[in-house]
Amino acid sequence: MANVPWIADGITGFEDYAADALRTISFIDTDASALIMSFLWAGRDNITRNEASAINVLGDIMVSHPDLAGEVLGFQWVRDDITGAEWRALVNIRDLAENDLELAWHLIRSPFMESPFLQRDGYALSVLSIWSRTAPPPGLVFSGEGVEAGPDLSVDFQDEYLQGSALLAHLAAQPWFSDGIDDMDAALLHSINYDTGEMRQALIETPHVTSITVDLPFSGTVGIAVVRHASFPPNDHALPSMEEGLRVMENFMGAPLPANDVILLLVEPGTLGAKGTHVQFCAGGGTTDPCHLSSRILVEDRGSGAPIRTIFHELGHYYFVNGPRWLVEGTANFLEAYIVAQTGGEQLEERLAHLESSQGCSENIWQHVNPYRGGICDYQLGEKFLIGMYEALGPEPVAAALRELYVQSYLFENPNHDSIYYAFLSNTPPEKEEAFLNAYRRYHGRPFSRPGPDSPEFASLMALYNSTNGDHWLSNRNWGSEAPLGAWYGVYTNAIGQVTGLELSENALAGNIPPELGGLPDLQGLNLRDNALTGEIPAELGDLISISQLDLAWNQLTGELPPELGDLTKLVELRVGGNQLTGELPWQLGNLSALYSLTIHDNQLTGEIPSELSGLSGLQVLWLGGNRFTGCIAEGLPDIWVEETKLRRC
Repeated sequence: MANVPWIADGITGFEDYAADALRTISFIDTDASALIMSFLWAGRDNITRNEASAINVLGDIMVSHPDLAGEVLGFQWVRDDITGAEWRALVNIRDLAENDLELAWHLIRSPFMESPFLQRDGYALSVLSIWSRTAPPPGLVFSGEGVEAGPDLSVDFQDEYLQGSALLAHLAAQPWFSDGIDDMDAALLHSINYDTGEMRQALIETPHVTSITVDLPFSGTVGIAVVRHASFPPNDHALPSMEEGLRVMENFMGAPLPANDVILLLVEPGTLGAKGTHVQFCAGGGTTDPCHLSSRILVEDRGSGAPIRTIFHELGHYYFVNGPRWLVEGTANFLEAYIVAQTGGEQLEERLAHLESSQGCSENIWQHVNPYRGGICDYQLGEKFLIGMYEALGPEPVAAALRELYVQSYLFENPNHDSIYYAFLSNTPPEKEEAFLNAYRRYHGRPFSRPGPDSPEFASLMALYNSTNGDHWLSNRNWGSEAPLGAWYGVYTNAIGQVTGLELSENALAGNIPPELGGLPDLQGLNLRDNALTGEIPAELGDLISISQLDLAWNQLTGELPPELGDLTKLVELRVGGNQLTGELPWQLGNLSALYSLTIHDNQLTGEIPSELSGLSGLQVLWLGGNRFTGCIAEGLPDIWVEETKLRRC
C-alpha cells in the first residue's frame, strides 16, 4: 500500500477514510485488499469521495459476506471507475445482503450486473433494496395465486395491492425475475415501482418490454425502453418516434441529456387509476452523476400506440428546466412543437397563430401569475412565450438561453423571472435587442428589472461578495455584473427587483459577514450555512425586519449572539448551530413570538437560560446540546428546554 501515490505523498481528505477501510479489508483478506489497490481508480494520485466511500462499502460487505464481496470485486464496472451511481449500487448490494442475502446473490449473478452498468440497472438495485427492507403490513398474505388482503387491512390499502417483501415474493414467482434479471427487466422494475394496484399487477404478471440503444452526438450511447401492460400493436411507432425526437431535440439544445436511459411506460385506458405523469429521479445530481427520468403516458385507445405529440412533450422534460411552472411545462411544450415542426408536422409560426387565437389563455405570463391561476395556461403561455422568442430572435439565441437555464437547473438552482429574462437578453445579438424587448413585453409582460448597479441594494450585496472572497466562491455567476439582481447566483427578488432571498449555502464563502447586509430591508431568507465564515455575527442583522429564516449554521463564527436579533419579530427559524459562539443567550430572543425553530447546538454558550424565553409559545424545534449552560430552568419554560439542556427545574 505504501507505494500507492495517494498514500506515498501523504494521506489527506477522503484518503484517510479510504485507508481505514483498506486496513479493515486487509485484516480479512489480503488478496482482496491488493486486488482493490490494483484497480485503475485506486492507483491514481487522488482518491475522490465516491472512491473512498466505495472502498468503505466494499469493506462492509467483506466483513459480513466475504464470498459475496469476492463476486462484487470481479465486476468490470467496479474495476474500471467509480461514479456516484456505481457507489450507490454498491451501497444497495450491501443493504440487500443484510436484508435478504438470497436475493442479493440472485441479483449479482443476473445478467444486468455485467458491464456496461446502465443507469436503469442502478435504479433497479435501488428499488429492490427499498422493497427488501419494507416489511409486509399485518393481514397481507401471499399465495401462489396472488396476494390476499386479510381482515385487518382497509379497503384503501387493498387497492394499493403489494408492498415490500410481499411484492418481492410475488416477483420471485415470475419467470422473468426468477430466471435472472437482464437490462430490459431492469427497465420493467423501474416502471413497476411507479405503478400501483391493478396496473402494477398487470406489469408484474404479463410484462411487455422492448428496448434499443442509440448513439447521439452529444450524449453518446443512450438506452431507450418502452414498457406496456398489453402486447405491442403491429408496426408500433413508440421506439422510432422516441429516437427521432431525441435526435432533433439534442441537436437543437446542443447539450447532452441528463439521463443515459429513457424509459416510457404506456398505460392502457380504463386501467384503475391510469393517468400520465413524468418522473424525475435525482439521487445526487451533478454532471458526473446524471438524473434518471421516465414518463408514463396514457395511450389513446386500447391496443393503439402512444400519441406522438405526448411522446415528444415527455421527451422535452428530459432537458429539465426548473423554475416557475409555466417555464417547466412551456419548455416541454415548446420542444414538442419544435420536434413536430422538424419532422414534417405543424410549423412553429402556425402553432403560434393557433396559440394566439386561443380564447382561454389570452393574458400574458405576468397577468397569469399575479395572482397565479394555474391550469392549462401554464403550458400554453409558456409555449407561446418561447415560440414568440424563437420567431423574434431565431433558433440560436433561444437554444442558448434554454441551455443556460437547463444548466442552472441541473445544478439544482431555481431560475426565477429575473434569471429567465437575463438568460434571453444576454444571448440576444445587439441588433435584435429591440425585437427581444418587444417580444418580452408581449408574451411575458413583467416590468423590466433594474440592472444590478442601478439598484440601491447593489452595495450591500457587493459588500458580502468582497468580504467573503467572492472571486473564489464555487458559483458567483453574474455577481457584480449589470444583470438584474435576481439573475445573480443565489439571489432572489420580488416583482419590483427588491432582494427577498439569499441562498449561498455550501458555496465556499470565507471571511466575515459584513454589517452592510442589514441594508436589505425586504430580505425574507438568508442562508449562509456550511461555509467557512469567521468573525462575529453583526448586530446590523437585527435591521432585517422582514426576515423569517436566518441560517448561519456550520461555519466558524465566534463572539456572542447579538441581542439585536430579538428585534426580528417575523423570524420563524434561527439556526446558528455548529459554530464557536460564546457568551450567554440574550434575553431579547424572548421577543421572537413567531419563532418555530431554534437550533444553537454545538457552540460554547454559557450561563443560564433566560426566563424571558418562556414566551416562545410557538417553538416546536429546539436544539441546545453541545453547549455549557448552567443554573436551572425557570418554571415558565416548557419541558423541552429541560430535556435539551439536561438542567433541572428551578
